[in-house]
Amino acid sequence: MKLELEDILINNFSSKMVNFLSTHQEYFNDIFEISISNKQPYNWRAAWLIKRCMQKNDIRVKKHIKRIIDALPNKKDGHQRELLNILLLMCLNEDEETKLIDICIDIWINTSKQSSVRSSALKMLHLISKKYPELYNEIILLIEPHYTASLSNGIKNSIYRIFNYKNM
Repeated sequence: MKLELEDILINNFSSKMVNFLSTHQEYFNDIFEISISNKQPYNWRAAWLIKRCMQKNDIRVKKHIKRIIDALPNKKDGHQRELLNILLLMCLNEDEETKLIDICIDIWINTSKQSSVRSSALKMLHLISKKYPELYNEIILLIEPHYTASLSNGIKNSIYRIFNYKNM
């Protein structure tokens, strides 16, 4: 079955992939396993598909949050972005958030990473800081020109809006 799922992930347009998983829920766990694997190019596509077929705080994903967080540091940029996008839809506990803070800071400060993954990491930090306001002042320090210079104006402005930040 994995070969059939891999074929679906690589040879179909997004609407067909979403339709497949929406109508074949029995394959959700198989798609999830691919999503955290190192099997490229299927893994990031599987994560992308899960995000599009899940609900906010999806029970099918809830039991795998720790595995997603543990997998994050060892993935390539696009894959990290998709896994972060899944986590952005989940309600996380304090231990999960603590682990994610360090991972997301590492992603954000690595200016050689793709803007999209860096932006997703910063969105996660913002979401966590809403729960822990004392963290907000530390995170806002990360939005200095050194870290934003390589970003497009669109992404930069999006980040500034999220944090209600005025660029000096």
